[in-house]
Amino acid sequence: DWNNGIEIMEENQIEEIEFTDIIKSNEREGNCRNAVRYQYLAMLKSLSAQNLIEWDFQKTNIDYYRELKNLDTKEHFKKVSYLYDHVWYGEFSIGEETYREAVAEFQTLKNRAA
Repeated sequence: DWNNGIEIMEENQIEEIEFTDIIKSNEREGNCRNAVRYQYLAMLKSLSAQNLIEWDFQKTNIDYYRELKNLDTKEHFKKVSYLYDHVWYGEFSIGEETYREAVAEFQTLKNRAA
C-alpha cells in the first residue's frame, strides 16, 4: 500500500515533515518501495535546507536538477532520481540488498551537498 506513511500534498511544507520515523517504520515493515520514496523526499528536504534547490510540490526532478550548480551533485542527483523513478513510478519491487545500496546513494548525495 503506497499510502503507508504520509501523503505529500501541495499545502505540506517539506521542512515540517520528519522523515526519519516514517523511513524506519517502512523499513521495519519490509516496505522498501515506500522507504525509497521517503528517502528521496528526505534528500530533497536536505537539499532545500541547504538552499541548493527550492522545493515545490509541483516541481519535477528535472526542475531540481537544473537548479543544482555543482556538477558532481547534479550527476549524483540524476542517478538517485533515476533510481527513485524506477522504483516508485515504475512500481518495480526492490529487495533488501538493493534498498541498502539505494540508501547509500541517497546518503552520499546528502554528504556531497553538505
